[in-house]
This record gives sequence, C-alpha cells and structure tokens, in this order.
Amino acid sequence: MALTKVKIMAIVAAVIITILNLTLFYGTKLFSFLIGLAFLILILPFLIDIISRSSREKEKEEMFIEFTRDLSESVHAGTPISKSVIHLANRDYGALNAHVKKLANQLSLAIPLRQAFKTFALSLS
Repeated sequence: MALTKVKIMAIVAAVIITILNLTLFYGTKLFSFLIGLAFLILILPFLIDIISRSSREKEKEEMFIEFTRDLSESVHAGTPISKSVIHLANRDYGALNAHVKKLANQLSLAIPLRQAFKTFALSLS
C-alpha cells in the first residue's frame, strides 16, 4: 500500500490535530472528540483505498470468469486459442479490458501463447 499525497496529508493533519489538542484542550470534554476526529482523519484514506482495491479485485475476478467462459466457448467451436483471444479483445470485460487487450496484442505480435498467458497472469496480480 503506497503512501499517496492524500494519505500523507491525512497523517500530517492527524498529527497536527493531536498536538494542538494535547496543548489546548487536555482535560476538557472536547479532548476526546478531537482525538477521535484525528483518528478518523488518519484512518479514512486507508480504508477508502482498501475498499476500492477490493472492489476492483472482485470485478476482475468476475470478469475473468466471463472471459474464460467466452474463450472456452470460442475454442470449443473450433477457433484456435490465439485467434479467440484476439477476437475477444473487442468485448467489454470491465476492469479486465486493458489486460485482455494486452494479451491479444502480445499474441498478435507472435509472442508464444504460454509466455503471453504468464504475462497476463502476472499483470492481474
């Protein structure tokens, strides 16, 4: 999980709020509220990042099932695997589109199927 500008700003804001809180509001009712606010500011960007990553991964998994199902049907119909992948690159697979197009481009450049699928697998993780 990389530190982005938003995450760094959240960390800095939480530290500033905590320092000001300790110096100005220690022992008051506002102290607990501001500690909670600082913690919320600190953790919120990280939670949003985790949630968005997991939703993208879930979409990739669902679209991968669709892609493999379409590829299997095309191969079962008699089309070679490389031609099937190139043909399927024009379909919409959501978050998987860029990966499928890269796979199709590699196959159209005569990169061996095994190597292209290894690259495809690595790009998904």
